[in-house]
Amino acid sequence: MGQVILAKASDGSNQPLKAVKTFSKKTRDDGRKNYTMFQKELAIIQAVHVKHEHIMGNIEAFECPDEYVLCMPYYKKGTLKTRLTSMTMNLTDKYLMQLTSAVLYLHKRHLVHRDIKPDNILISDDGNVILTDFGLACGVSSKPNSDLPICGTRGYMAPELRDPGQKTINLYKCDAYSLGVVLWNMLFRQVGTPNPLDYLIRIKTEFYIPLLHKTILENLLHQDSCHRWDCRELNCALAFVDMNNACNDVVQIGTLLTLET
Repeated sequence: MGQVILAKASDGSNQPLKAVKTFSKKTRDDGRKNYTMFQKELAIIQAVHVKHEHIMGNIEAFECPDEYVLCMPYYKKGTLKTRLTSMTMNLTDKYLMQLTSAVLYLHKRHLVHRDIKPDNILISDDGNVILTDFGLACGVSSKPNSDLPICGTRGYMAPELRDPGQKTINLYKCDAYSLGVVLWNMLFRQVGTPNPLDYLIRIKTEFYIPLLHKTILENLLHQDSCHRWDCRELNCALAFVDMNNACNDVVQIGTLLTLET
């Protein structure tokens, strides 16, 4: 796996700090593996043609004597994980809308992230979210089902990814599930738990979560992917979120899906 370090210009100039992801060449086996990972991540970045304001852009690639390097902007506010305890409802809605826009941008280009979690979501200097780390991302065919190797982070992986009997998996809906866990993190102000059922239990027992947000969570975290929303359907639901009154739960969205048909 690549290692991320903070770097500054060696000439003493006041250029902005950079986040540098390195892939070591030191051993033959690890060197080959790291080169493959470096090439894969670089290919995804190039395929995206990143021009989306909530996806990491301005990435430069270098080959050095001992390592391959990806050089990216550094965001001093850190990751979403470090801000979970201070989340508000308005901020939750803002971040969810931005993340949905970013993931939908990828999906429309037949790309999936496969590791959406608070650690891979940066906070920019102007207070917006930036989706980063495409180390596990991949392209998929126009048909969303895939038999690609299983990967991701425990607690953010869709249930079907842990089912050895599943031969084909809708990777778009796996990303949507991960996004649902991130929403759960923001609403409950804590990092996710490994047991998927814990998410659904908490949704039903906590009364301070608005009805609209509960409905979104229940549809994103559905255990059956056939009945789970994808990001297109999530984006449709978010059209009902009132940014000026995040706690307004009057909206009824039982017929949301008919809007997209």
